[in-house]
Amino acid sequence: MLESNLADLLKGKVKAMLGITGTEKLSSTSDDIWSTYFTLRREFPDWLEEFYEMAGMGAQIPRKLYLKLGINTRSKLVDLLRESEYRLYSGAGDSSGKDQLRRVLLMSRPINGKLILMAARYYAEKIKQAMLLCQSVTQFSEVGSLRREELWHDDLDFLVATQEPDRTTTWIKNLPFLYSGSKVRRRGRVKQLQLIHYSGVPIHFYIVSPAEYPFYLQFLTGPKEHNEELQARCPDYGSERFITKISEEREVYERAGVAYVEPPIRARGIEAGVPTGRLITREDIKGDLHLHSNWSDGLDGVLQMAEQGQSMGYQYMGVCDHSPLHASAGGISHDKLEEQIEFIRKCQNKVRIRLLAGCEVDIREDGSLDRPLSLLEKLDLVVASIHYPYSQDKETITKRIIRALDTGLVDILAHPTGKKSFGGPPSYHVDMEAVFKAAVRNETAVEINCFPDRDDLSAELASLARKMQVKLVINTDAHHRGQMDFMWLGVSTARRAGLTSNDVLNTRDFESFWVELKKRRLKRHHRLE
Repeated sequence: MLESNLADLLKGKVKAMLGITGTEKLSSTSDDIWSTYFTLRREFPDWLEEFYEMAGMGAQIPRKLYLKLGINTRSKLVDLLRESEYRLYSGAGDSSGKDQLRRVLLMSRPINGKLILMAARYYAEKIKQAMLLCQSVTQFSEVGSLRREELWHDDLDFLVATQEPDRTTTWIKNLPFLYSGSKVRRRGRVKQLQLIHYSGVPIHFYIVSPAEYPFYLQFLTGPKEHNEELQARCPDYGSERFITKISEEREVYERAGVAYVEPPIRARGIEAGVPTGRLITREDIKGDLHLHSNWSDGLDGVLQMAEQGQSMGYQYMGVCDHSPLHASAGGISHDKLEEQIEFIRKCQNKVRIRLLAGCEVDIREDGSLDRPLSLLEKLDLVVASIHYPYSQDKETITKRIIRALDTGLVDILAHPTGKKSFGGPPSYHVDMEAVFKAAVRNETAVEINCFPDRDDLSAELASLARKMQVKLVINTDAHHRGQMDFMWLGVSTARRAGLTSNDVLNTRDFESFWVELKKRRLKRHHRLE
């Protein structure tokens, strides 16, 4: 079964490298798929494929860059990203697409000594795949900040259960993406193996017996303050007798007399309380409501994005290309949007997923929307956002956003703070509590944007929005079909905020979502009469 799964995985990688679509078949047989894969892998460096996988751009582009342009070092790629010819070779869109790739290239390595969640999860998955092949490992999990789904990581921590610690240690030391020079030390009953990932991030493997695994899964997930709270409620916590009596992680909390706390909200403390119901998961998401196509600065057509959405199990998606004010991102004219609406209606006959004709409408400096009312009323979905200027003071920009919401035309407020995790243009200053009140008043949902270098909304603001009864949506803002996989990043933010599926509109099936959207629009209409 494992061999079959690996073969299927390799077939998918080979098809991506060769640019073969999902409906086409490989001429290679299963017998030589391994040979085909490794032949292709030798054609370009690991880091180049890795970079494009992180960017959600697939594996064909790095192969073209390597073969056609000789891009074999990171510095050469950086130089190419500065050149206007980049679009011709990469299919990365206009200047907006190049900026996205610059940011992803930065994110693939530590920034000020810390690795961002997107890259941390990518590297962790590679390690997990390798560890699942180790026959001496009985259980394996990420722990620490990675299991808590935090945005930034000083290191990557993993817990390994095995009856053969020496054999397992040898396996880990020989992993190709970890530097040699490992250190082995003991932390009580735990064997700790310290290595360095080729990205420069420290990696820690904590090796325990299968009987000890459930306790250490909780303990090493932490954080320290959370564990201290548990120990204060259960003095026996961490003793040998306590450790060996735990058969699953939840029992730690039962013995401490408190409800189980899911890892993403453990940093908030036990006293902060546990949300009613389980935290939202990626599987709860039924649609993505903020997607770009090649009508503006996206790379793929509407049908390609729709096929990707279908493959992800979505019931609906919103095509929301830019308005004219955002010219640098290929904002489309009013006439062009009319054409696109008609095109999307025709595309609906070719796919099962429900296609919503929308637009990401810029909020002008005076708070008006960058589309006429006659056109906005034809759309299924109106997403409003600010792209520039960011130079207005806090009071002015807050009034600007509220004025846009008070038009009663905005269904979703996208990336409302403009905050980036690092680099890029500075975020503007805005009174989000005032914006949330306006969103509630106008029945407008507020977006958690999934793009890897955005922290918008942050978990703290998403938690505040929930308390203020703001409905939220989680959208990828994808400019390529592969970037629709970024949904998990927004879900992680929602989980750190303590959100359940009831707090997020696009967890509803299409019929429920559509009824809710229409109901909210009707309430806005009545309020403005």
